[in-house]
Amino acid sequence: MQEIIRFFIQSESFKSLLGIVLTAVLTYFFTRKSDNKKQDISIRKLQLEKIYLPLYLYLNDKRIEDINIRVLYENMLKKKRKYFLYLSNTYLFHLESIKKLNDNNSNKPSKTIIKCKLYINYEFTKLKRELGYPYKSDFKNSYFMFYLIKLIFSFLNMVLLIIFAYIFIFGGHLYDKYGNLANSLTYVIAVIALFDFIVGISYICYQILLYEFIRNR
Repeated sequence: MQEIIRFFIQSESFKSLLGIVLTAVLTYFFTRKSDNKKQDISIRKLQLEKIYLPLYLYLNDKRIEDINIRVLYENMLKKKRKYFLYLSNTYLFHLESIKKLNDNNSNKPSKTIIKCKLYINYEFTKLKRELGYPYKSDFKNSYFMFYLIKLIFSFLNMVLLIIFAYIFIFGGHLYDKYGNLANSLTYVIAVIALFDFIVGISYICYQILLYEFIRNR
């Protein structure tokens, strides 16, 4: 079976078919991306100017203990009422957390406020970068790290798929000719699998928390 697959992949017919498919896929991808770009830019510009810029200006120059919870909650609530369609579930999650602090009349520094500030700072910086404005990267921001891990996760799984495809096609000859390479690939698969497991558990926990928030709204 592997010999048949290898022969088919190495044939000129497969190369021609692959070229046609790749051309069609890339043409569709770039055409769709171009059509949606103008709409995406207008949405991101609105998010930046009307939602995250005012919140960023309020929070950025303040220490956590100096942030007025009531003022922060009212500002975020106004954005929800006016720009609800442009808000993510993460924004609503933080809004609900701030609401609980406000209802409890809490004036003490809280991890909730710290996380909310980090989220707003990240969204503000991300939108500036996407729209071409000057921006400053912040590796200390937990939300930046979240999206960085997401990119690493996608890249590593692409590598994993390539390894599996290579083993499937040439697996019978790996141990015969390249024993060390086969062992190295085994370690790479194990590391990526462990990384996927950790990320998967973390994502499940996040989804459970988000589901509980949405269910209790």
